[in-house]
Amino acid sequence: MSAARITSPDALSAANLSASPVDDGLAQTLPLTRAERQWSFLDVLSVKSGLAIATWAFLFGGTTAQYVGFRDGVLTMLAGNTIGVVILLLALVLPSAKWGTEFFVHQRSVYGPVGALGFVLVVVVALVFAWAAILATMIGKSAVEIVRIAMPSVLPNVSLLQTTVAVLMLALAWVILIRGSASVRLLNRFAAPGLLLLCVWLMFALFSRVPLATLLAAPAIAPHPNRAANIMLVVELHIAGGISWGSLAANLGRYAQTQRAVVWGSLVAYVPVYVLAASVGLISALVLGSADPVSWMIPITGPLAGVLLLALLAIANLSSLVGMVQGNCQTLIQHGGARLQQLGWPRFTFMFFCCVAALVLLASDVLYGRFYTLIAFSEAILAPMCGIALADRLLLRRNTVILRALYDTSVNGPYAYWGRVNWAAFVALGAGAAVYLALLNPLTMTGTALFTRLSASVPAVITAFVTHVLLTRVVVMRAGKGAYGP
Repeated sequence: MSAARITSPDALSAANLSASPVDDGLAQTLPLTRAERQWSFLDVLSVKSGLAIATWAFLFGGTTAQYVGFRDGVLTMLAGNTIGVVILLLALVLPSAKWGTEFFVHQRSVYGPVGALGFVLVVVVALVFAWAAILATMIGKSAVEIVRIAMPSVLPNVSLLQTTVAVLMLALAWVILIRGSASVRLLNRFAAPGLLLLCVWLMFALFSRVPLATLLAAPAIAPHPNRAANIMLVVELHIAGGISWGSLAANLGRYAQTQRAVVWGSLVAYVPVYVLAASVGLISALVLGSADPVSWMIPITGPLAGVLLLALLAIANLSSLVGMVQGNCQTLIQHGGARLQQLGWPRFTFMFFCCVAALVLLASDVLYGRFYTLIAFSEAILAPMCGIALADRLLLRRNTVILRALYDTSVNGPYAYWGRVNWAAFVALGAGAAVYLALLNPLTMTGTALFTRLSASVPAVITAFVTHVLLTRVVVMRAGKGAYGP
């Protein structure tokens, strides 16, 4: 492959990189040209709003209520999400939006082909299956409540009904997904307005039952004695939430017509729209004792309205499920090798959903109970990754990339480093993760005195940034690895 620098994604297309016929899903794992990017600002906003307004937004709000009250909760959610999303956009989303590359393929320039594959195995395989199973389970929970209201005389087997609906929704998500990115966009064009209506309706229902004075006076559920520590825990929670969109936000952002559409569509969806949904969970946890809308939606709104809102909540989780799988299955296919790519998009995604269905049958309740632990431990990896990505793109490579070399996975490729792994980048990643875990214990949710002032994510980002710059200039560049330099 040529090592000439490419200055525009128009210069490469799927046809340039592969002579073999590929279907829509497989072709989109290669760099997208300008002509292949069809999503406007409204499309980006609707798809990412569909992702943001789901059960996890309510759960984040409920976790916030554990440590702070309403006023502090709203302010800290806004602050934390803004910090996290800005870091996410600058470090991870903009490179894929500019070059049209799949996220982890782009990371080959930083970690090497085998190093990037390691991230796929850890970040995607270990986490995406878990998130998909949680979303499908929550759709099943909504269905159980709807049946209880619609047929009060019938006492169904709750576990069987919940699991059956979850598996059926996985099948529906697959049918939507195999029609390509256009179907994802169309689903969210209709779903996003309804989901916004869901949040506004729930907010109105809560405020109609709970006076503002009562809400403002409601104490946090289980705070630590130190108010500053409580506030920083919530800020950290939402920084982690913003960054945790990670590769999914980057891969979906590739479809946007412009980088401006990616930035503003993502920023609006992941901050004000998301915080609106999280605030519903915050209020319900503070005054009703539960952040899960499935448990309190019908008592608050009444049977008819409650059933409608539960249906909208199920649609929210379905749209999140489809969007998540759309972005991450591209990653799995791109890095899975020729045999996996030969399966084709429909067959591969079918296998993916079968694995998620097995997880729903075996361990979905356990995963749901460990929701925040998953977020916190993934943040110990994603925060340093952002620091390394910022250092590599802005300071070391100055926003350039050898686009063809990203697809050269040989031992002699420009991004092969040592044995196709950039060990220096992994040292920087480990340093950032160590700082994060030293400042905050994800299992006990307790932080050090330094955490109360600095958070854990921001020091992890800075540590990884500085370490990567130093090791690259002292070790990698002097060894002539990684195609750094003019």
